[in-house]
Amino acid sequence: MISVGERPNPGYELEVVEIGEERDEGAEITVRERWPLADRVYPQVVSYPSVLAEILGSVRVWLLQNGQRLPFE
Repeated sequence: MISVGERPNPGYELEVVEIGEERDEGAEITVRERWPLADRVYPQVVSYPSVLAEILGSVRVWLLQNGQRLPFE
């Protein structure tokens, strides 16, 4: 499971951008967090954007932010 933690409304989303080929270190997954649209109103409820997948072996996760791939921590 990949999660970005608690967010203040359901306008936040976590999206899988790319799943790379398995290498010696394992598969590589790139995700992107989408922020709420500025012109929309969202209910004020806590949400936990996440992605769930089953992958055998080790995985390295990257966060795509402002066009850069950063290690996901």
